[in-house]
Amino acid sequence: MTTCTPVPCTASIKDDVLDACANCGRSNEREGVKLSNCAACYLTKYCSVDCQRAHRSKHQPACKLGVAEIKASRNDRTLSPPGCRPRPGN
Repeated sequence: MTTCTPVPCTASIKDDVLDACANCGRSNEREGVKLSNCAACYLTKYCSVDCQRAHRSKHQPACKLGVAEIKASRNDRTLSPPGCRPRPGN
């Protein structure tokens, strides 16, 4: 079992923040860590189950919003594809 210590995020946007563990900041590029996406929202990455569990309380509100947006976009595409919407005035 690996344990990761959370670190404050000091990386800028150009430092590939999205390719780092959301809890401890370990990077796929710099440290060769295999990152896994959150299975619900696919927006957040973790280096281990321990990090995912430790970060869950912080991630849960954003995760719920992400899942809601994914479901809404799926519903929009299945109910009214872009080419099938009536034009205004018709």
